Amino acid sequence: MQVKKVNVKRVKDSVDTLDEDYIAEEEPLEIKLCDKDCETFAIIMRTPGNDIELALGFLYSEGVINNLDDVIDIAQKEQNIIYIWLNKKNNVKVRDLIVNSSCGVCGRAFLYTINIIKSDAKVRRDVIFSLPEKLRERQNIFNVTGGLHATGLFTLSGELVYLYEDVGRHNAVDKVV
Repeated sequence: MQVKKVNVKRVKDSVDTLDEDYIAEEEPLEIKLCDKDCETFAIIMRTPGNDIELALGFLYSEGVINNLDDVIDIAQKEQNIIYIWLNKKNNVKVRDLIVNSSCGVCGRAFLYTINIIKSDAKVRRDVIFSLPEKLRERQNIFNVTGGLHATGLFTLSGELVYLYEDVGRHNAVDKVV
């Protein structure tokens, strides 16, 4: 479940009333990199769901993997733990920190380590202006809670391919990546 019901106190015109509301859940996800043994690479605070996509996107964003060929296997044997076997684990620096849901490029020591993608793709102006509404219409968890980030991947013509929601905007991006 990605949302939970909580008791709240609403205040309007100096009058408070007890009510119920829904909030997005946030739990830690431990990413372990494995060969013969497994080591914790990072612990990410995230909205549960699409954990494999988040872990792979996070490793890609951090420069640990360049593509899926770098991954031998991936498994979620326990609810909040992802195990990943890489072809090149010996080159990976283990992180001893918790990544909060608003972290972004916390693990980057230098800007030159961020990959820049070059493209000649062109998107029509009307397509660009249509994307926020298309994204918003499909944000199921946001529709319940009123507070969650979303990232979508669209075709050049504006068709939604993927949409992921998370308490962390960078997590939502990593889930799409």
